Amino acid sequence: MKVTKLYLLIILFVLSCDKKSILSDKPIIPEPSLPPITMEGKNTFGCMVDGELFVPNDYFQYYYYSWKDNPDFYGTLSLRASRKKSNEQQGFLIQLRDRVFITGKHHLFTNPNTSNYVRMIGYNHQDSLHFFEYTNFANDSNNYLNLMRLDTISRIASGTFQFQLINPEDNADTIKVTEGRFDVRY
Repeated sequence: MKVTKLYLLIILFVLSCDKKSILSDKPIIPEPSLPPITMEGKNTFGCMVDGELFVPNDYFQYYYYSWKDNPDFYGTLSLRASRKKSNEQQGFLIQLRDRVFITGKHHLFTNPNTSNYVRMIGYNHQDSLHFFEYTNFANDSNNYLNLMRLDTISRIASGTFQFQLINPEDNADTIKVTEGRFDVRY
């Protein structure tokens, strides 16, 4: 009976611990995860790249040009996200330049001279000449950004995206981006 009570006390002690390791005073750092789909201006960005989590840990920039003084960029939504992973740095540029004023699905292209485009770039820190860039789409009909909220009063832009890109130097080298989401206050 005393052994059972002792085990019960140990179990209760372990369960009552907060997010600190029992063996050290250091807090347990949670693994990065895909941010939830929100529309509150939480300044989040994330997606899956070939099934692997991509969340920015280097920089995340975004803007929406809502002023009319610059007609070239008026109505442009731009998202830039970068992460460092071991010796590599990878980044996305997603731009909607077709004078975005309403929510809905916006198709993405790979030519920066067109209205909406995306590209993924990266390089290896050990060999800065090892640069890769994915710019061509594998299937244009499935490459889109769905703008779920564009609130110019609260200055919030939120949405989801997906696309598949091809390395222009090697058509067999592709990446598939799924479950993309962002929620920014610009």
